[in-house]
Amino acid sequence: MQLLPSILLCGYERGGTTLLSEIFRRNGYQSGFEVGVLMCDTPSSFQHYQPYNQNLLSGWKIQKHLLSKICDTQDFTDFYHNLFSFSEIIDCENIEPHQSNKLFDKTPIYMSKLGSCLHKTHFINKAVVIYRDPRAVMMSWAKRRNTSSMNVNEYIIKNIRQLAQRYCSYFIGSITHRKNPNVLFVSFEQLCLKIEEHLKIIGQFSDGQAWENGAGKSRFANVTNHHIDQEKVLEYKHYLKQETQDIILDSTKLASRFFHDASDCIHYGEHWNSISANIKEILKKKNITQISYDIDGAYFEPETYLLRYPELIRAGINPLKHFQKNGKSEKRIPC
Repeated sequence: MQLLPSILLCGYERGGTTLLSEIFRRNGYQSGFEVGVLMCDTPSSFQHYQPYNQNLLSGWKIQKHLLSKICDTQDFTDFYHNLFSFSEIIDCENIEPHQSNKLFDKTPIYMSKLGSCLHKTHFINKAVVIYRDPRAVMMSWAKRRNTSSMNVNEYIIKNIRQLAQRYCSYFIGSITHRKNPNVLFVSFEQLCLKIEEHLKIIGQFSDGQAWENGAGKSRFANVTNHHIDQEKVLEYKHYLKQETQDIILDSTKLASRFFHDASDCIHYGEHWNSISANIKEILKKKNITQISYDIDGAYFEPETYLLRYPELIRAGINPLKHFQKNGKSEKRIPC
């Protein structure tokens, strides 16, 4: 029996992916902590993809001498089967044949290149993307990086350009799949505030039945509560000054679809609406109808490419032709 994951879980770092993975575990799914292999062209190249490769030792309880054996392949099927088989976390002996697909790979960074990650295997055909308001995400990032000489608000304002770029890059890397029936976008805030409703949605999407089990003790240190602490969901509103919040929202307005407050979505949403409309017009004029293409062996997403390089939107350039003639040689990201 091959042990292969059937679904990806991804999202912002410090944005709820661990909570999401715990919900899946409480509903019969198994996995280790994070993988990251789908960010690489082949499992063999994953041996040099750090810190993800070395993190398998502790995150999956892999014996060190087995790590190179897991990665020594060009086939993602072999990689995942060996990973799940050699992991001391996975209860292989008690996995029934009909449950062999109740395995998942949770790695936040997959959100930054979602289409490419889904494209690399034939057995992973679904993904759940959990997103979170940029104010909460940046507050959490800042708390992790903060020093005694600089408070969270000062850190965010000083580093807002890099933080906003990081946040928006994950939005850009996944938003093309907003209408993909095999991708489910879940708001962290809504999941926590309306847990029963969203458990049903996630369960129906994942294996065709509503889930009810969403609470319990986690084995991970960064998920400390036995239940979802709703007080902490909107903690950023009390922690961040209004000036800081406004700067964050303005700097990440491209991703206004991910803002928690409906009023903020409307206020900042014109930026996304305008860009989205311009992209739609370009794709229509150039008769580009597919979400993705194969260009000389490269997985390519026209909308994502335009979002990554907005100067092409302003010039009304055909993204397919641009990547073929210029983008590939310039080492631009195709998706």
